[in-house]
Amino acid sequence: MHVAYPDLMTYELGPAPREISEDQLVEDGPRVRALIVQRLELVWARCEQRIRDDMNGTRPIDPRFLEIALRAEKDLALHYRLSRVPAPVEEEDDPALQAVDRGALVLDFLEGVEARIRQGQAAAAAWGAGKQSEPAAGTSTEELGQDGSAA
Repeated sequence: MHVAYPDLMTYELGPAPREISEDQLVEDGPRVRALIVQRLELVWARCEQRIRDDMNGTRPIDPRFLEIALRAEKDLALHYRLSRVPAPVEEEDDPALQAVDRGALVLDFLEGVEARIRQGQAAAAAWGAGKQSEPAAGTSTEELGQDGSAA
């Protein structure tokens, strides 16, 4: 049995564009990149599952899936721009770095570390001598890491 269509519709296609304009690249670029990354991640997920199944001993590892997975990983790295070295920030160009005195910050930090080391050494020496640590002049028991009941 044949079905007859009395008014057969025909479509005419216009001429295909020969090039993509810069405006189209700027407008559609993020969406196309997201679609490519999504598809590459899907390829990786399928390959990863197959490789994990092969590693469980059910069958020998298929080198084709390894190759596909490696290519997907390389392409993902390209899209995420992982191979590019970030440009260094120049101190003169960054106003936030100009306002910070790094030398003073490091000096303050080191002085704090040295003070904690001295306190720890004093507490260890007092404990090692077998006597209860008595606070030094100007040093409270809380600074030595003891509460008031231990003194």
